[in-house]
Amino acid sequence: MRISADENIRCFFNLGDYKTNISMNQTGPGEYEGHYTVKRGDAAEHLQLEIHLKAPGGLHRTWYEPNSDIIIDGVAPASPKTPQAQVDSQGVHLSWNFLADDDIQGFVIEKSEQPVGDYTKLARTGETRFLDDSPAHGTTCYYRIRSIDRAGNLSPVQNSLSVPMSEEAEKSREPTERKEAERFEEWEKQFQKYARMGKEAFQKQIFGNALRYLTEALELKSDRNCFLYIVYTQQAMGLDTQARETLEKAIRTYPYDFRFYRMYAKILLNLGENQEALEYVRQGIRLNSRDEGLKFLEKHIEETIK
Repeated sequence: MRISADENIRCFFNLGDYKTNISMNQTGPGEYEGHYTVKRGDAAEHLQLEIHLKAPGGLHRTWYEPNSDIIIDGVAPASPKTPQAQVDSQGVHLSWNFLADDDIQGFVIEKSEQPVGDYTKLARTGETRFLDDSPAHGTTCYYRIRSIDRAGNLSPVQNSLSVPMSEEAEKSREPTERKEAERFEEWEKQFQKYARMGKEAFQKQIFGNALRYLTEALELKSDRNCFLYIVYTQQAMGLDTQARETLEKAIRTYPYDFRFYRMYAKILLNLGENQEALEYVRQGIRLNSRDEGLKFLEKHIEETIK
């Protein structure tokens, strides 16, 4: 927190009633700065920021930041459940389960060559599986899988997965890896081709071709933009039922993409299913509280229901 005010006065700020009298130090002529470090276990929401200025003569001024609505979240999310590892010619396949929680934004995979000590962040994913295709042969790899929430909190560290990689397993991977790489490259080329043709057909309003090409692209590779264009195309063709089914599949595939919740809510609203539309809007807002489209929809639907 930084503010400019008169020199040599006392400044402090409050985060609602949750944390008060947080001091601000003078860092330069008329410049003040203070901060609050969120601690593990801190949890509060809808806090208003209050800034207090006290002059030596006793004059006390208070400034309230409008629409501050501060959220403090130092609570770690739940850890993934039943993590497993399987080794084959592709590498190490990791998989896990988790309890449904709107606050969880994804999972972080950490790796080390030692069971204890520092772990390196290997990847972050929104899915419940991950392939490490570059484990060192003749070693044992250790993996940790942790949930991450909207505030960036990581779930507590659990026991690591120990995965031995033998010399023989590494050698058997080499020819298979080349074939897999070649096949993947061909799939990627085909995907890019159909996705490009589908988008071009959509822009030219040749919706039948657009739907065919985009569907073929999506069969080759799951892709957010393909889902979006398919829905746009289906809506342009008046295929509202199909658009609804596509969005349901998109939400199952990408449960952390707020755009799909916004689009699905609009379809429900057009069908008169206002209460269910409101639920999906609020799920989208939990994923992205800054999206103006979702905020507008929430207000509109609430007024409609009244």
